[in-house]
Amino acid sequence: MGKRKINIELLEDKKKKNVTFSKRRKGLFHKASQLGNLCNVQTVIVVFTPAGSPFMFTSHGSSTDVVIQRYLEKSELAEIVEEDGGFWWDTLIENLNIFH
Repeated sequence: MGKRKINIELLEDKKKKNVTFSKRRKGLFHKASQLGNLCNVQTVIVVFTPAGSPFMFTSHGSSTDVVIQRYLEKSELAEIVEEDGGFWWDTLIENLNIFH
């Protein structure tokens, strides 16, 4: 059948949405793995299912928390996290306004 262009639009059917999510997540993680191997970089991807369950990927076998902690040390978010005493994901989500 081969590859074909599809229109990017919100899927209403739950079954199609879950199948598409699984396939795209697998492809995204594969590309992140290639990027990590080809460029010798650490990558972290955190995605949430339509139901809200998290899936995480890290390249080079690193811990997600270790890589994100390295990111926070080099960003403004580190100061905010230390002030709030919370978790990195709470601060990151609040500052990105993803779910607002």
